[in-house]
Amino acid sequence: MNYFKKKVKNRLLIHHKLYLKLETWKKLELRVKNSILHKKKLINQREDSLLCLNIYNFLQQK
Repeated sequence: MNYFKKKVKNRLLIHHKLYLKLETWKKLELRVKNSILHKKKLINQREDSLLCLNIYNFLQQK
């Protein structure tokens, strides 16, 4: 009986560790996705700013 308790306890410990690692990977994946979205947003803002600046400069020349 003691042998089976150790086996079950060991298995639960392994499952717990795997679950924690999975949760960590999920958090990291979410961070990476958010970072990519943030970079895209910044790039779009820069492009919009450049476009507005170009239009402004074009209108100032006339």
